[in-house]
This record gives sequence, structure tokens and C-alpha cells, in this order.
Amino acid sequence: MRRITRPTTYKAAAIAVLVTASLIASAQVHGEEVDMEVPAVLKTYTHRSVAEGVDLYEKVVARKDGDPGSGLDIKVAIVEPGFKGALKASYGSTVAKAEKVTETAKAENALLAINTSFFVYHNTAGFEGVPVGIAAYDGELQSAARDGQPVAIIGAGGPLGVEFKRLRTEITVASDEGSSRATAGRTPALRAIDGINRYPGISRNCEGVEHPTQTSVNIVCDRSDDLVVLTDKLKASPEDFQHRGKLSGKEMVEVLLDSSSKVVTLSKVVTLTKTPTWDVPAGSTRLVGVGAGAAWLTSHAKPGSRLKIDTKIIDMDCHPHEGGAPACEPEVKLGKGMGMVSGAPMLVRDGKVDIDYSSSAKMKKDWETARHPRTFLGVDKDKRVLLATVTGDRESSRNGYGLQEAAELMRDLGAVNAINFDGGGSTAMALEGKMITKPYLGIERPVGDVLLLTEETESGSTSTAPVPSAPSSPGVTGGLAVAVPEPDGSSQDSATCSAPAWDAQGIYIGGQAVSHNGSTWRAKWWTRGDEPGATVDRWGNRNDPEWGVWQRTGSC
Repeated sequence: MRRITRPTTYKAAAIAVLVTASLIASAQVHGEEVDMEVPAVLKTYTHRSVAEGVDLYEKVVARKDGDPGSGLDIKVAIVEPGFKGALKASYGSTVAKAEKVTETAKAENALLAINTSFFVYHNTAGFEGVPVGIAAYDGELQSAARDGQPVAIIGAGGPLGVEFKRLRTEITVASDEGSSRATAGRTPALRAIDGINRYPGISRNCEGVEHPTQTSVNIVCDRSDDLVVLTDKLKASPEDFQHRGKLSGKEMVEVLLDSSSKVVTLSKVVTLTKTPTWDVPAGSTRLVGVGAGAAWLTSHAKPGSRLKIDTKIIDMDCHPHEGGAPACEPEVKLGKGMGMVSGAPMLVRDGKVDIDYSSSAKMKKDWETARHPRTFLGVDKDKRVLLATVTGDRESSRNGYGLQEAAELMRDLGAVNAINFDGGGSTAMALEGKMITKPYLGIERPVGDVLLLTEETESGSTSTAPVPSAPSSPGVTGGLAVAVPEPDGSSQDSATCSAPAWDAQGIYIGGQAVSHNGSTWRAKWWTRGDEPGATVDRWGNRNDPEWGVWQRTGSC
């Protein structure tokens, strides 16, 4: 590991700050060197260069009796844009296992690492270690979104790129019949998937339900009708199933799909009499349903048939039709090497303190002023990444920041946007695989996932800028077949007048054909309730034919 000591004026272009305390010095903008002053807040911090383009700032606030703002250990790591390395989201060895930040950092030879997402802490609420909210690693989705929860997209636009968005996931499974409508008393051949890599019937923090401010963590929702997908990265064991009380006596239906989406096996399990099979062979996917989810699988998952899973990640703040031209791209693409980690709440937006609290007065009280160890991630106007942590000044101390103080710190560091991650006993920052923060319980807590900063090797084989590509099935290598529009807007398989009539209540995925008002139409992406040919969409925005969800393919 190379070490470069530099004077207090730095040449920078991108800064990563680990939530302990870290910030900036200078930058290289469009190839031009620009001297940058160290933010005033960091002038009382000690500084060391841990690599060329990475600086660590540290400060201990001495403990004073009666002063709740004392007894703190603050660390800030700043990663310059010119740093030869990459940011990477990692779940460690398996999704269904909580692992220490130091363990993952050592295993992946990371220079720096911090904890990130909130996660299932105990297997009475799900598979221990699985993130709560959307999570993706190396371009593969491993956990579904909690609608509206803020997300950090890692690798967006380059190896050190970070973007912040509010996302939702739209995941469906379609049988060979391919119709979204019920016929002859059968259940519809297209159904929404309710979750990824979680217990069927139990949802930690209720993903898929919009909580606009997303500070209501540590909730467990029961789902009597549920269909979930388990990926081959989950690697859960039968012993991981412990929450049997809420599922007592319920029948589960399990279906195993191979890499070509073909149904290999279908089995039924009555909880408390038999343990479900959580194992998913490499390249395969397992669907598990209860209630209406189980009924759907029983009706459509015939051995030898195919079930196609379609996944969409939607930017909830993107309204592309406003103004008549697409100002943004509603679907977020995941490319190789990219990741997503969830937090709550956002601390800074557009350079201003803007904490998105729940409407609950109790939640605001608990989160705003309660002092706990905290972990943060931010980006400044010059694309420097800011990683920061705040803990007590000694082990077994639960001291830290309230969210107002946290937001002010990130703003003062120069963050344009910043997010809060899991804290308390989870807060950790590691340097070269060694813990440099002080865990409040005196021991390092295993966590769900980690944000790593890795260096380029001597051979130059570090992460490169990801090439965006459409997401395939959740976590499944190879993807699932969906009709792909040609550049001229037509489809590889043209629609005919035999296409089923459009159903206002139906769910349609990209490539599906319908007939409506004398024309045939093909869906460009997942949709529900958007009428083909309508002048406005269901949100009231102008439905420009060029940018609308439906592509007209002919007369009927």
C-alpha cells in the first residue's frame, strides 16, 4: 500500500467523506488545477494523507460535564476526483449474513470502508443481514425499494460517481400465457412480485409502500398475500427461518427457476411441519408465495413452463413529460460495477440543510435531537465524495450527533447533497482493514452492507466506469427475455390484431402488445393504468407519442 505525505494544500477533483469527519483541500477541474481552501470547519482537525488523492481528518471533542456536545470522535475522509481507484457497494460474502466492516474491507483489500444501509438485525424479522430498502451490488438488485426512501447510487457516471435519488421498484413475473387478464376463471398470467430476498409473509419496514420521508424504521409488516423472489446471492440456510409464529400453519408454494427461466420444481410447504428450502443454486432463482401469491404459482408454474421476471427501477422525482420534452430518464439503469445503498433521511439538498422527517412528531423528536453514533455520505459541487462518522470518544459511549448537527456538519464540509446511513452500534470506519472508530458497545457490530474505497493495482486493474445496461431479473446472471424495441421504435416481433384488448386494471411489461381504439400498441416499459393513445398520462402530464409508454405499431 503506497503512502504519500503532502503539504496542507492539495490537488483534488473528487472527494469522498466517511462519516467520522472528512473534507477537502483543492481540486482539478476539467484538467485545470484550482487551489481550494480547506473548509473552516476542518481547520481544528488533525490531518493525514492516506493515499494520493485521499485525505483523512480527525477530531476529538474533549468530554465536559454537563455538555452533551462533548466527548466526540469525528472522522472525515475526502476522496478527490483524480484518485486512482473506485467506490464499491458490497454485501460481503453472502446477502443473508451480517459481516463486520473490517472483515469485508480486508477481504476486498479496501483502502477505506464505512457501514451503509439499515438492515435486518435479527432473524425473527427476516433473513439477518439483508438490507432494508433497495440494494444492488455489481449491477444486480438484491433488495426491493421502500418507495420514496433516499438511495445513494454508487458508480453513477464513473468509478467515483455518487448520485442521490428516491426510487421505487416495479417487479413482475409473467407466465407463458403472457396475458395480464384473467380468462375462464384463471388468475392473471402476470403478477407483481412483492419483495426480493425476504421472508414471504413478513416485510421489514414494509417495502413497496410509500413512506415519503422514510424515517420510520424498525417496523415489521405482515402480508397475508405475498410473492417474493430469492436470488442465488442470498445463500440462506433452513436455520435462518425463525419467525414461524406469524406464519404458523400457512401454506407456502416454492418454485425453482433455472437460468433460462424454466420451472424446474414446484413444492408446497406447511410452516411448522416442514422447513422451507431457501437454497438457490448458482444461476437459478426461487419464487416463494403465500396466500394469493401461492395460488398464482400453483396456477401458472408448471414444470417445464417458463416464468419471466421483469425488473424496473423508477426515479420517483422524474416526470419526463413536463414541458413536452424529457428532462430526465424515469428508469434508472444499473450497469456492471454499479451499486445502490439506502439510508434515511437526506441531510443536505442543494447545499442547504433539508432533513426529511416523518410527519410523526415522535419520530422527529427521536431523530432530530437524540445523540447517537452516525455515518454519512455526501458529494460537493466539484464531485468530491465525503465520507464521515461521528462516535463517542471512547468505547461503550453512545454519544454522537443529532440529525440537525449531522446535517450542519455535512453542509459545512461543502456537501451539495448528503445522506444519513445506519448508526448506533453499526457506525464504523475502517482504514486498510482496521477499525478507526470506537464502537459504543466496545465490539464491532456485523452489518448488512459496506461502502468500500479501493485503490488501483499496479497492473491498473481497478474498477472502470460502468457501462449502463438494463437490469435483468433480480440478481440473476443472464437476464430474462423481454421484447426489445428497435431504434426506429418498432419491435422485433410486430403486434397483430390478435393482441388482447387493453385492460385499465392490467399490468403490462416492456414488449407486451395490446389492441385499443382500432390500433395495436406495444409497451415500452412497465405500466399500469396508462391508456394507449391518451393525450395525458395518469399523472396528468402531456403524453407525447414519442416519449409515452405506449408505441403504436399498426391499425387493427
